[in-house]
Amino acid sequence: MKDIIKKRISRTKYNHSEKGKISDINYQKTEKYRLALKKYWSSKKGKLNKAKMDSKRNKMGFNLILKNIIDEPIEYHHMNDKDVAELPKDLHQLYPGRNKNEHRFMCNSVIKQIYGGD
Repeated sequence: MKDIIKKRISRTKYNHSEKGKISDINYQKTEKYRLALKKYWSSKKGKLNKAKMDSKRNKMGFNLILKNIIDEPIEYHHMNDKDVAELPKDLHQLYPGRNKNEHRFMCNSVIKQIYGGD
């Protein structure tokens, strides 16, 4: 057990050292790194994290309250500034709206039809 903790500490120290930082920079220039990032950002987990990062940047919350019940590609729709629902991509792009409130009103009415409720 002590060996594992010791290795983690030494790995952390290495990552923060000058040699470790240079090694990390060189790795980020490789094709292997680029392909790994591309694979991650196209995965379901990567798409969810990208949506969370974008909503934080836009000073909105990301409280996922409704999961997608239809087996189609999805987009995340802010029902208000904090709550998010998964909507099929086609339906979400069907209502662009002239402004944020118009878009939300139209998409929220579709959400009520799909998921039911108020």
